[in-house]
Amino acid sequence: MAVYELKPVSIGPDFSAEWFDDEKCVWNDERLRCPVSLVHDWKTPKLKLHRAGRAPTAVLFNPNAFAVSQGVRERLSGFEELEFLPVEIEGHGNYFIPHIIASCEVPEGSQVSRPEPPVNGNIVQIKAFPANFEPTAAFFRILQPRNSPAGRKGRSVLAQYANARGAQAMVSVAGQYICTHEVPLA
Repeated sequence: MAVYELKPVSIGPDFSAEWFDDEKCVWNDERLRCPVSLVHDWKTPKLKLHRAGRAPTAVLFNPNAFAVSQGVRERLSGFEELEFLPVEIEGHGNYFIPHIIASCEVPEGSQVSRPEPPVNGNIVQIKAFPANFEPTAAFFRILQPRNSPAGRKGRSVLAQYANARGAQAMVSVAGQYICTHEVPLA
């Protein structure tokens, strides 16, 4: 079965989605790397567009997350593995982080990259999934190995993944801003 990584659409050196961030341009909520529900503990952060005066796009981009408009949220709301966490964009109201709560262990036979030098066991990138890997959710994350520092904190690999159904849904509602790249099979 095909597996896709969700990535921002780039147009040359820029991205088609507008960039959102905090005042210091360092917004990163590490909890978004943990595939567990955050909806009950979430406090809406106040963020802004990186280039003030620009109109927001339906999808906003940050190196650590995507944020989507209410319309995109509504069209993706049928996926149980997504929860939508509000962020307030200064002057533009609420957008929503589509936080993926479905996850699985790294499938045996996956080809992965680790940091250089490989001292801690964390995974930086999944280069290929085994040919027999079949994700059980339309959107999912891959957990860091349990014996790695990030794994002991319950964190996942930074990349966000989708099966064919999830990839098709994302492209149909946000394809101008989020693209899907098929991950090779080993």
